[in-house]
Amino acid sequence: MFKLFFGVFCCLFCFGTLANVVKEDVEKILSGHLTSNQSRGLMDKLERNLPYPSVLDTARVKTVKCWFYDPQNDKNHIALNDLLTDANQAIKKANSPKLKLDLQTCQAFNLYQQGKVSAATSMTKNVISDTSKNPELYYQHATANLILGRIFRSQGSYQQAFLAFQQAYNSFEQGGFSYDKALILKEIGLIHADLHNFLLAEEQLQRAINELTNYNEQEWYIATDILAQAYEAQGNYQKAVMLYNSILPAVIKYEDDEGSAYLLFKIAQINIQLNEL
Repeated sequence: MFKLFFGVFCCLFCFGTLANVVKEDVEKILSGHLTSNQSRGLMDKLERNLPYPSVLDTARVKTVKCWFYDPQNDKNHIALNDLLTDANQAIKKANSPKLKLDLQTCQAFNLYQQGKVSAATSMTKNVISDTSKNPELYYQHATANLILGRIFRSQGSYQQAFLAFQQAYNSFEQGGFSYDKALILKEIGLIHADLHNFLLAEEQLQRAINELTNYNEQEWYIATDILAQAYEAQGNYQKAVMLYNSILPAVIKYEDDEGSAYLLFKIAQINIQLNEL
């Protein structure tokens, strides 16, 4: 009797532990603390262990995998469609409305990346509507607004973009998602830079940079690069080159030769301009 009880207990304990590990790993991928290579490595590990004893864990992994595809590549475009079909089936088995909304938001982002703006806009608005009155869906509501804001900004609809980003920021704040709030500050800074409101752009981008230093280096140097470009656009070359130089070691560490060459060219170009002044 004891052996039977102990065997059942171990089975349940191990199952629960595995489920917790999968959930924690997915949360790590979304946390902002991992670099892109670290996230991909963890995603590969999760994918190798599919399917999981828990249908919910299987659905979690297949849903987060959606964010790793580049739909601009034809081969990946086919793979993404296959994944969406597979993930929807897993979500249906797991009976998880929250994961369904996550997947729809990711699908909308990929539609936007493919240039299918109308379909992407419609899908994000549906997610926003479905999550607007449920406090347990702060993250889903905010992420959909983030994607919608990017769509509006790409169309030059800055007021609508700002409102969407503001909604996203408020929802991330209510849900306690500090990393995602910092990404929204970066997006708002980009709007101000587009409109040549450089003082406001500097304020928002500097806030984003300050927050992102607590997370991964890659997001930090991306935000810093945007601020440097804003300084460059307004002719403040000394501040621009100072910022470009500050992120050079991190860019060389994480980017390929083309990415590093771009930054080195920018630094050289500005130094030439400074010498001519």
